[in-house]
Amino acid sequence: MQDFPELVEGNEGKLGLNMFYHSLKLPFSFITVSSYAKQLIVENNPTAKVTIAHPGIDLNIFRPRKANSQNQKKRIMVILRGSRVKGDEVALEVLRNVNKKVPIHVVLLEVKVLLGIIQRL
Repeated sequence: MQDFPELVEGNEGKLGLNMFYHSLKLPFSFITVSSYAKQLIVENNPTAKVTIAHPGIDLNIFRPRKANSQNQKKRIMVILRGSRVKGDEVALEVLRNVNKKVPIHVVLLEVKVLLGIIQRL
């Protein structure tokens, strides 16, 4: 479980929000990625077994590398969800402000595009 009520209601309306809350009461074991979502589940289903699966990275693949040149711009990748609620505009504004002070190279990736790439793997 990774959604939250405001996002569900914004995308699915009142019916979707109602189904969301009913799904939290099902006799499932839940896996989520945040303590906020765990709290939301437990508030609606006090006996639910909830595990937080912290996102991890493989440090053998993703690690700092030495730049070829001291003049090379730092690279930043940002995954955008395409939703105001998830802060896409905030991320873009932060990147603009950072770039004014420290030149950066930004790679933007939309979640829909990312899912399409993953499905082809």
